[in-house]
Amino acid sequence: MPSENQPSLPPAAPSRIHFVVNGQPHRLDNPDPNRTLLNHLREALALTGTKEGCAEGDCGACTVVVSEPHGQGVRRRAVNACIQLLPTLHGKEVLTVEGLAQNRVPISTRCSRPWSMSTLRSAVSARRVS
Repeated sequence: MPSENQPSLPPAAPSRIHFVVNGQPHRLDNPDPNRTLLNHLREALALTGTKEGCAEGDCGACTVVVSEPHGQGVRRRAVNACIQLLPTLHGKEVLTVEGLAQNRVPISTRCSRPWSMSTLRSAVSARRVS
C-alpha cells in the first residue's frame, strides 16, 4: 500500500486485448500501453482514412466511433483516435470512416438528419433490402 508521500502506480497494461474494428475482431498480445488507436489504425491495419491533424485531440480529423456495453444497451461516442490509447479499447468496438464506406451509406442519408448509429443502421438495412 503506498504511503502518503509515495504516489500509487497506475494499473499494469493488460497482456492481451480484444476489440472490433469495422466489424472485424482483433486481438493484440502485449499491446504497447502508449500506442494510440490512430497509430494502430494507420500503421498496423492500413486504415488511413482516419487522419492526424493536431495530435492533441482538438481538431477532430481523427474522430472515430467507439461502442461499448452499457447497462442493457450499447453506448456509442465519438472519440479522438490520436489520444485514445489501445489498452483502453478492450471489449469495445471501433467504427472508422472506412467502416462507413464499407456499408455504402448514402451521403444524403448521413447529412439530411442528425448522425447516429441507429440512423446509419437504418440506412444500411434499407439499402440492402432495395
